[in-house]
Amino acid sequence: MMIENDIDVDILSNETGLKTLKDRMMPILKSAADICEATTALIYFHMDSDPGILASHGACDEPIVSAAKKISDVVDPDNGLSIIHNVRDHQQAASLLSDLEMDKIQFFAGATFRSEAGDNMATFCICDSMPRDLSDDQKQQLQVMIDGARAHLMFYKKTELLKESSKKLKSYSALLQNSADLTFLLEPGSGKITDVSNGVEKVLGYSPDTLKGKPFTNFLEADELEDSTIEQWFSSEKQHRGRYSTSVRLIDKHDRKRWFQCNFSGDENKWYVTAIDISDKKEAEQGVYELKDKLKKIVSVATDLIYELDWASGDLSWGDELTDVLGYPNSEKFVDYDWWLDKIHPDDLEQVVHDVELTMEGDNQKSNLVYRIRTFDGLYKYVMNRIYVDRNEDGTPDTIIGAIVDVSELVEIEEKAFRNKKLLEELADNAWSATWIRDANGTFVFANDKFRSLLGLSGKKVVDKNLYDLFDSEKASQFKANDQKVLESGEPIVFEEQLRVNGKVRYYKTNIFPIKGVPGLKQIVGGVAIDVTEEKESREMLQDSLEEKNILLAEIHHRVKNNLAVVSGMMELQAYSETDERVQEKLYDSTGRIKTMATIHELLYRASSFKNLRLDRNIEQLITNITDTYHSSIDLELSYDMESVELNINDAIPCSLILNEIVTNILKHAYDDGDSGTMHISLIEEDGTVTLKIRDDGKGLPDDLDEEDSGTSLGMELIQTLTSQLHGSYSYTSLDEGVEFKLIFDKTEGKGSSSNFK
Repeated sequence: MMIENDIDVDILSNETGLKTLKDRMMPILKSAADICEATTALIYFHMDSDPGILASHGACDEPIVSAAKKISDVVDPDNGLSIIHNVRDHQQAASLLSDLEMDKIQFFAGATFRSEAGDNMATFCICDSMPRDLSDDQKQQLQVMIDGARAHLMFYKKTELLKESSKKLKSYSALLQNSADLTFLLEPGSGKITDVSNGVEKVLGYSPDTLKGKPFTNFLEADELEDSTIEQWFSSEKQHRGRYSTSVRLIDKHDRKRWFQCNFSGDENKWYVTAIDISDKKEAEQGVYELKDKLKKIVSVATDLIYELDWASGDLSWGDELTDVLGYPNSEKFVDYDWWLDKIHPDDLEQVVHDVELTMEGDNQKSNLVYRIRTFDGLYKYVMNRIYVDRNEDGTPDTIIGAIVDVSELVEIEEKAFRNKKLLEELADNAWSATWIRDANGTFVFANDKFRSLLGLSGKKVVDKNLYDLFDSEKASQFKANDQKVLESGEPIVFEEQLRVNGKVRYYKTNIFPIKGVPGLKQIVGGVAIDVTEEKESREMLQDSLEEKNILLAEIHHRVKNNLAVVSGMMELQAYSETDERVQEKLYDSTGRIKTMATIHELLYRASSFKNLRLDRNIEQLITNITDTYHSSIDLELSYDMESVELNINDAIPCSLILNEIVTNILKHAYDDGDSGTMHISLIEEDGTVTLKIRDDGKGLPDDLDEEDSGTSLGMELIQTLTSQLHGSYSYTSLDEGVEFKLIFDKTEGKGSSSNFK
């Protein structure tokens, strides 16, 4: 599959400029390949997924591109030239490549181009399937080519940036004309309007042309200037972070006044005013003031204890119910914030202060607090404090208005909660699983009887004891570390733990989970543990049994191989002593077939899996066995082009026997004694379909093959029968020199032990 040379337009937007860049890169790539005497030169852009090829010279299929990218990622120097004369000798690069990629690239030279910001833009690569040694002169010439490619790329990048800047300028102009807010451009000093966004006509009723040339102050409510000039709004004294913001009223075409939040900024060449309509906000603020007046009226008739706190000064004033709710005399109605804090229970004080400050710093206007407060007689009662925050225009708190309600009934609720807690503890004590609760220090808050029994602690006190009091230091540290992991993650975690109990190691599966929201208890975890010792021992026994069966299966394959070897050896001896050449030939044929099956069992014996065989790794061994069997005088040169193909034994045996028949026929019929020749074996797999090709340059097919051999020769019958068993097809093709045999079949997923070989 070839990779497209044109990069996606989303990466580089200018199609014409990209084509020009590609055209300029092509002669540079060719020259670079010629300098290195290499077959491939390419340049690709860096993207999130696959590389986008800008231009290439020579062979540029997917394995080459993939291998070049992997190597360039490993050896990339900072904008320099990197050369690997022999990839097989480069340990780090070779470890990343597949066998096919390794065959495609043996020599590599390249450089990565970076932008001014240091980001990778593109990589220039020269590759060849053979190792190369470059002279210093070749390296200098290659560096010149790379520098030229870098110059063209940087020129293109700068051109693109220039066009992008132009687009941004147009975008800014369009933004001014189409902004949802009102935007005015003023002449410095005079404050006259030089340009205005189109939205002004919709908001104020004026057309943009009507406003141009007129002072901006003509459309301001007169008292908004407060005896100052518009120049002062642009002065550095009033600006914050480059701009000055204030609320003003603008007058529309019908003399109506509307509130706008105006931001003023500018320089010596232009003043800018952005106006945002806040009329609705002003109306809402007026509603807040009215609500405050109503609240004061409600306070005057409320039965709860009402107070008002000025946040800035800390002045605190209580309602007349101060005596009824808390018992304090009316003489203490007007106090300060510290007076109130002093009355809060010490255990609740930190949380109350935190909640109040959080409310003040945030955007919330309401909050509910529950805490204990000291009454005039020195006792504490639970109260609920509902507060409302009245904020200034800038969002900062101005006044807190609160209502305090006596909620002493919570004591009764707590008593009920305590009774419920005791019921839950009783339930946990009688549960079948070990249950416990510990704090962050490893101290037990609760542990049921099953826990004490399961962990060998029967009769011992566990609650209020630390892990280090009950277990040895190593185990206590491990248990505490598990608790800490749960507290840090905030999620339940299941652990496998072990402990020696009564002289025997016991194994437990423990689910530890964080417990949150328990008053008075922070950083606590609960756990439920079950004893899985018997289950673990059963699993180990099953594993031992499985390993024993695997050993026996391997031994079976080994013995079958040995027995077949004995049979083939006996047949070879018979062939040596046989005087009839036809009988001798048939004995050799049978010997080869038996050796092929023996080789399969030998490979299964040595393999880590008894289900699948790597056929590509074993074809050479099979062919060596065949040639050794025939003691051929032919000088036969073998070449291989094989992908990684795994077959189960159901497919491996018939495929190997077919290979035996084809190679045997080549040795017997393709050449005369003393000849030399070449045999090429190809093996590929695509979408589960396996294709095996065997090509020789011998005599070719006999003219009467179909009439004489098909269906009558034992070898041909075997090929037909074995191909049918594979549910495949085969063919012979005459070449200019020799013959090509092709076998095609689909892989099956059957287990080796259920072989249907006949």
